[in-house]
Amino acid sequence: IKDHYQKYKTPPNLDNIYSQINTEIQSEVEKRELVARLESIKKMWKDYKQNTTFNDRQYIKVKCLSFIKQQE
Repeated sequence: IKDHYQKYKTPPNLDNIYSQINTEIQSEVEKRELVARLESIKKMWKDYKQNTTFNDRQYIKVKCLSFIKQQE
């Protein structure tokens, strides 16, 4: 991501990242893991845009505080 930004002066989109994974990563295991993570991010982003609950600042605040408290 950093290299893409330095080269093109714009953050990469998911297609750019998929392309970089396929061309630069040699290990099939690493490729599968990275693609799985990107798919997870893509799904979360899609859900975020479609679900008004995720747009609620209070909901996000409560969830964040709950998560932080669980880490103690």
